Amino acid sequence: MITRYTYKDLVWLDVESPSTAEVQQIIQEFDIDPLIAEELLVPTLKSKVDLYKDFIYLILHFPAIKHTYSTSPNQEVDFIIGKKFIITGRYDTIDPMHKFSKIFEVNSIIDRSDIGEH
Repeated sequence: MITRYTYKDLVWLDVESPSTAEVQQIIQEFDIDPLIAEELLVPTLKSKVDLYKDFIYLILHFPAIKHTYSTSPNQEVDFIIGKKFIITGRYDTIDPMHKFSKIFEVNSIIDRSDIGEH
């Protein structure tokens, strides 16, 4: 499932348990390296950072201290960060990201500048 948020000229795509078609759509729209498509489809065991010409690709694992959706002690978030976009890929519901998405959405609708310049 892809959720799109926009604030001024910044686009944030939050992708939860992406399908192959959704990943292909993202790869084409944002001109992302096709090797990342495979990484976005399945969870990864280790964190990593890859630098590309127009974006950074990060895989980070966060401890799930109080998590009711899964039995895993860690939650993975893949980040693709470009000049005008942020793509987050995850395989589980992550409460802090859900809360941040609501704040981002509300602030973008009422055009508050609390989000900051990116």
